[in-house]
Amino acid sequence: MKFKIKTKTLLSGLFKVNNVVNNKSPIPSLNGIYFKLDSDQLTLIGSDSDITIKCLIKEDIEIINQGLIVIPKFIVEIIRKIDDEWVEIELIDNSLIVIKSDKSEFKINGISADNFPNIDFNLSGTKLTLDTKIISNIIHETAFATSHEEIRPVLTGVNLFFEDNLLTCTATDSFRLAKKQLSINADESFNINVPAKCLLEVNKLIKDNEEVNIYITNQRILFDLEDIIIQSRLINGNYPDISKLIPASFKSVLKVNKKSLQNSLDRANILSISTSNYTVTLEKNSSQLTLSSKSQEVGSIQEIVSYDSFEGEGILISFNSKYVIEALKALDSDDITISFNSSMDPFIIKTDDENSSTQLILPIKTY
Repeated sequence: MKFKIKTKTLLSGLFKVNNVVNNKSPIPSLNGIYFKLDSDQLTLIGSDSDITIKCLIKEDIEIINQGLIVIPKFIVEIIRKIDDEWVEIELIDNSLIVIKSDKSEFKINGISADNFPNIDFNLSGTKLTLDTKIISNIIHETAFATSHEEIRPVLTGVNLFFEDNLLTCTATDSFRLAKKQLSINADESFNINVPAKCLLEVNKLIKDNEEVNIYITNQRILFDLEDIIIQSRLINGNYPDISKLIPASFKSVLKVNKKSLQNSLDRANILSISTSNYTVTLEKNSSQLTLSSKSQEVGSIQEIVSYDSFEGEGILISFNSKYVIEALKALDSDDITISFNSSMDPFIIKTDDENSSTQLILPIKTY
């Protein structure tokens, strides 16, 4: 294997596949990036066995000899530090990788590609075509609410349920919930759990003003981005039924500017810098709306919050302010509506201009 390629072009491709490579994998061939050089293109593949990204490079490359090898992932750092326009890579004796530029030369041991997993990149299964903006919105408004704990693996993913032209996307870590719904004209149906890590990688790689073809089977999901393919195993298991968790009616409704509330929460979080306790209390009485937080070790904070309108009964409720801030960041609107029932019931955050996105937060008992 031997080829010359523009340094920036190679580095761009490596960045696209590198994030999913785990250099502590028990499978040696997954500890690096798979290089396959054909007569017309270079294929780069990174995988952690659950999520795989394939990138094709067809431009800015001069192919001399074909071949394949797995190169340790620190090749990314080598290429990143080369400041010459072109770099040459050659495989010698099926194991030694020589990387040359005008000023530098590196020699590193490659990893045999013989045992690299045979990953299915076939464009088959249930097909759904979505605009990249829609995909990005779904990921932005839901993936942050997934669990980071492996105790319940199904909660580490986003549930995508499509039926009767309605796509419902749900994420929860059991303390909060994010739901996005949108109408799609397609004669398909599915109910799958997609790893949040896969969706976050998709969000990094999709481009503006471009449609993405999505292929779904019983075991995997594949995102076709032309020269990039992202493939992931689905998470097995039944997603919890959240239909009864979201209240149908509310006793109190608060309308407030998102940025104003977010700034107030940021200030109320000052004590959490030293305590890591993000519990704040929101109170609405006859005269004003206040946010407060306190710590026996540090002190207390109270802030009057400006708001647009309030209807219903007064409220006194405590919650994780970090969860609320993340929910606010996921909503694309200047004005939001927060609906409450009691101090121990979940409350809902929505925007005023569209109702397809719902953020639900469970309160915290502080007595």
